[in-house]
Amino acid sequence: GHYGRVTIDLPGAQLALLQAVMEVQPNTILVLVNGGAVDLSWPAQHVPAIVEAFYPGVEGGHAVADILVGVYNPSARLPYTVYAADFVKSVPMTSMSLREAQGKTYRFFTGTPVYPFGSGLSYTTWSFALTGPATGATLTDPTTYQVTGTNTGSTDGDLSVLGFVGKLANADDDVDVDLVDASAYVD
Repeated sequence: GHYGRVTIDLPGAQLALLQAVMEVQPNTILVLVNGGAVDLSWPAQHVPAIVEAFYPGVEGGHAVADILVGVYNPSARLPYTVYAADFVKSVPMTSMSLREAQGKTYRFFTGTPVYPFGSGLSYTTWSFALTGPATGATLTDPTTYQVTGTNTGSTDGDLSVLGFVGKLANADDDVDVDLVDASAYVD
């Protein structure tokens, strides 16, 4: 059958166009408008800034312009891993297996991504503090973790914190992990 994509390369002559633009104007910002992962190996090494707009909707142009001129400070994170183009040589685009070859997603990929899941930049800087359970807590004890993010830069900004919970490799199968909606605790 025919599949929509068999490669994650930038479509058509877009990479060649970007390379030509970068030769003339090295202070170019690449804005991506796409619905899936594309190989950003070359842009990651040669373009000073990349904005992933996905499919931004009717107000997308205004939103991207606000980010580009500094009216709005971006705070989003990538919802997927960005692989190099040769990734699809080891794992076909049609394969849905998460563990085949190098694996897929942040959980199973064993290679080096161009950008890992959750990557994202801001016009400011942040410091983080993690507090967790007391030493000696067991797997059956209720556990609370708190992440505090502090804006250490000079620009106002929002922060997206990603948290992941899973069982330890040596945990008993009968130990349940109950998650609480963390957004209720974000100030």
